[in-house]
Amino acid sequence: MTTTTVSRTQDLSEGALGMALLDIERRDLAAARRHLAQATVRGVTTGSNASLFHGAPALEFVLARAHAAGDAVRSAVDRVVDARLAAAYRRQAAGVLPHLAEWDLIRGLTGLAALLLTRRPIAPRLPDVLACLVVLAHPARGDGRMLPGWWSPVGPDGKEMAGGHGNNGMAHGIAGPLAVLSLALRAGVSVPGQEEAVGTFATWLDRSGSRIGGAIDIGRQVPVVVTRPLTDVLLGCLPVVLSGCRGLFLMAPAGRNMT
Repeated sequence: MTTTTVSRTQDLSEGALGMALLDIERRDLAAARRHLAQATVRGVTTGSNASLFHGAPALEFVLARAHAAGDAVRSAVDRVVDARLAAAYRRQAAGVLPHLAEWDLIRGLTGLAALLLTRRPIAPRLPDVLACLVVLAHPARGDGRMLPGWWSPVGPDGKEMAGGHGNNGMAHGIAGPLAVLSLALRAGVSVPGQEEAVGTFATWLDRSGSRIGGAIDIGRQVPVVVTRPLTDVLLGCLPVVLSGCRGLFLMAPAGRNMT
């Protein structure tokens, strides 16, 4: 399979691949074939931008809806997974905080885990991906402070944020890992520390909501940015694990100590 970097025709959110998904859901397979041919005419992306929403993983997701994901596309996705895992291992070894794109649903390991979880039999690489997500539940040190392991120095747009932030959303935040780790448990796939990680993420989200006035309801105004005082309280109540797109942002001002 060719692995040329191509245009956004391989995005699920726009272009030919997204149209093919719509065609399949409408059971218009003739139109789906035309759009799939258009999306892949210049090859299939397996580069650093490949994800559940773009390139080979997105193509597998679409083809799987028609029970047509073959060995070639799955092998391409496996190469993407291997590259992402290797990058995550290097980052962990360096002891630096992760960027959201490493692990979120849209661009990272959470989306790849969700895709691998749909394969039958379950993909052999899935436990390694889940284990990387479990590591996010471990406290991490950044700029001399103890922070949640999913704390990122950049926002969803990739731009630096003073003090970094913790994202609680589904697309770019920890609600994504919480969901896929929980679904994996329900499917009988588990790795060491997975249940504890689910508890850590769920506790954080629960305490985040309770500390800003309870559950989020339609029509209720909920702060998007929460500064250091709330973050300190939340860090103090989380269990220690020893082994989205528009979510709540938890931010710490640059240079402040949170220990």
